[in-house]
Amino acid sequence: MWQRMIRMESATNSSSEESIFHEQTRKLFRLCDAQNIGLIGKSDLDVLVDLIPPDDLQKISRFIGEQKVNEPAFCRILKAIVSQALQQEMAKIEAQIPAFDKNQYLQESSLEDEMRAIEQNRSYLDDPLTKILKKELEEIQRYENSQIQNEHAINNTMIKKPLYRPIQPEPTIPKVSSLAEELNAIDKKVPQREEEEELTQPDRIFKVVFVGDSAVGKTCFLHRFCHNRFKPLFNATIGVDFTVKTMKIAPNRAIAMQLWDTAGQERFRSITKQYFRKADGVVLMFDVTSEQSFLNVRNWIDSVRAGVDEATVMCLVGNKVDLFGSDIARSGVYRAAEKLALEFKIPFYETSAYTGYGIENCMRQMAESLQRREDNHLEEALKLDMNSNYKKRSWCCI
Repeated sequence: MWQRMIRMESATNSSSEESIFHEQTRKLFRLCDAQNIGLIGKSDLDVLVDLIPPDDLQKISRFIGEQKVNEPAFCRILKAIVSQALQQEMAKIEAQIPAFDKNQYLQESSLEDEMRAIEQNRSYLDDPLTKILKKELEEIQRYENSQIQNEHAINNTMIKKPLYRPIQPEPTIPKVSSLAEELNAIDKKVPQREEEEELTQPDRIFKVVFVGDSAVGKTCFLHRFCHNRFKPLFNATIGVDFTVKTMKIAPNRAIAMQLWDTAGQERFRSITKQYFRKADGVVLMFDVTSEQSFLNVRNWIDSVRAGVDEATVMCLVGNKVDLFGSDIARSGVYRAAEKLALEFKIPFYETSAYTGYGIENCMRQMAESLQRREDNHLEEALKLDMNSNYKKRSWCCI
């Protein structure tokens, strides 16, 4: 635990790492504060013997002295000691790195210089290794001479045929005088496929809202899904943006999804809540490399369920799986996310907007779930209609 705090202190550029560091210090303070009075003294540090090295524990004890400190003061003491330990480790690492001698690399001799030095010393001429090196040097020189001769021969050769075929206009597209006529000509030349005509007339339109912390990859996810491309540079979404994507699902059905990309920043939270209303589906997204974005998923679920119907289709998505350093880290995040998804009875998917992994499967499952929900609603409505008609007929017979 102490080594983990040192690593987090070395990465304080990340707000999530700094928050985790302060959370660990608060846990240590609560362990010492057994009486729950909000103050600890030097005698209360005995419970940290198994968690902190003895030398660092003595430093903390000397910092506290005979007085009692509260939680913020304890956090500042730990941060100062961890920073000092980090500086000592960096000094040890720099001491182990050998000094860089520039002259050693700037004054390297070539193979010809080495052979010339060997020939001056007659005792090395009978060495088998020297003979091999001399033979290789002669072969290199012969190869370089042959290459120079070939280049001269190629330059002196006359090329009678043109290198490239001249570009000719497309004969099948007639010359037109306006943009409208040109577009009509292209439509006649390349007829649309039946599948594209079917997709332009969807049977149903569903509203799907994407929510999650800022910078978890919602906009890149939608760009990959709609255009099958990864765009690395995106400005933070301000308010709400949306696009439409048409999909074909079994059995031979075409549906359109309005994909609403919401801002994850706290200052836009009141705006994004308004778009939860009448949402058919909600995609809750977090960054698998950011623990804080995963911890905030519960808050997002509470906000979503407060503004949508019980029948709204929801799913949990862990994005940026391409950034995992090892399979062990990936399996740990997967187990935690799957446990959270089972708790709220929603499916969980792993995706990567960078590689496109899992995005098509995630959205296809979402589309099929929305269509099944719509079919169930229609079936229930038909049953109610049939029952009402049956009751009316029986009443008239009486």
